[in-house]
Amino acid sequence: MSGFLPAFRHLETGEIRLCRQEDGGLSRGHLLDSLPDHWILERDARGRPTILVTAVEPGFLRGIEFWNLENLTHPVLDG
Repeated sequence: MSGFLPAFRHLETGEIRLCRQEDGGLSRGHLLDSLPDHWILERDARGRPTILVTAVEPGFLRGIEFWNLENLTHPVLDG
């Protein structure tokens, strides 16, 4: 896969995590299951993440650049 890859970024540390499927492959959508435990605020009865800490934001990774949802709706064009 290439282009915009679903990811999450921790605003306090700057750490970015790509979304991954159960088998470790890249996901085409935003999944919470592969995120670190300290990014998770709540889990359901089966132990699956349901709510993230407020310092984590969704977005997409394109190359080495993270695009949050605001960047996507109002992109800065370089040309």
